[in-house]
Amino acid sequence: ISIYYHFYSGDRIASVRALHRVYDWAKKQETLPLWISEYTPRLFAFRRAVFEKLEDGWRIYGAEGMRTLRLPTDAQAPDMQKSQGVVGLRRLAQGLYIALDGTSVVSLQGTQSKEFPYLQQANVRVSQWQKQYNGIKFKLYGHQNIRFTLANMSTHCRLYDAKKRAIKALSQQRQEQSFILQTR
Repeated sequence: ISIYYHFYSGDRIASVRALHRVYDWAKKQETLPLWISEYTPRLFAFRRAVFEKLEDGWRIYGAEGMRTLRLPTDAQAPDMQKSQGVVGLRRLAQGLYIALDGTSVVSLQGTQSKEFPYLQQANVRVSQWQKQYNGIKFKLYGHQNIRFTLANMSTHCRLYDAKKRAIKALSQQRQEQSFILQTR
């Protein structure tokens, strides 16, 4: 969503109210707010990326600027544990969205396992995602309050902030837990 208007839009009260309605609508959408300076490297990275078909998936070279791939709706989700550079996935009507961690070489391998946690949705960028023996360490970066959902979370999985304080899920359904973190 790109909202563009001229400075004279603030000349009349009705115009300001209209802008408030537009921004209120935009804030309710599931978006990832970016500055144009953050979007441009993603665009160029996609244009430069090289895709290699593997026996059980894909390898993508030059993916460091890319953060999302959209695959066809009937595509099989990759195995989160076997794949590299992949932090999450989400199936929508438009296709299967794969969230990437910004590494230069990404591999999508195997078929999705129900055993490994992953990021299902977020309104911010993943700036770090490290698979560890006892879980996942990750950092999120954005321009607003952080909303995200983790999937394949067992009931005894816990989320902690950088100061080792437990973060309570806003909602929990099946193996999905949703969170909101205040940034200001």
